[in-house]
Amino acid sequence: MRTVLLVLCLFPAVPTRAQEAALLDARARKEVVRNVAERLENAYVLPDVGRRMGERIRRRLAAGGYAAITDPVALADALTGDLQAVQPDGHLLLRYMPPQAAPADPP
Repeated sequence: MRTVLLVLCLFPAVPTRAQEAALLDARARKEVVRNVAERLENAYVLPDVGRRMGERIRRRLAAGGYAAITDPVALADALTGDLQAVQPDGHLLLRYMPPQAAPADPP
């Protein structure tokens, strides 16, 4: 049996305040859902399941299901719940990772 680990990098364009707190607007939520759906549809180990997962989160976005979520951690949790509802998968988990500050140039 072949095991595939799918790692999704979320929120690459989320604006931050002092690299600590990020708030999501409608554009950022839409971009995150689009990116997650595309990656699942193109790379999930079970293509039909990946397609269904992508469809589910796109439908929920279109219906306004994520509209009240401005916290990136809460969005990652909501997306994970929706994906797990399609197909329970202990290897699929979305987490928000805030951008890291660029290292300072050495003197």
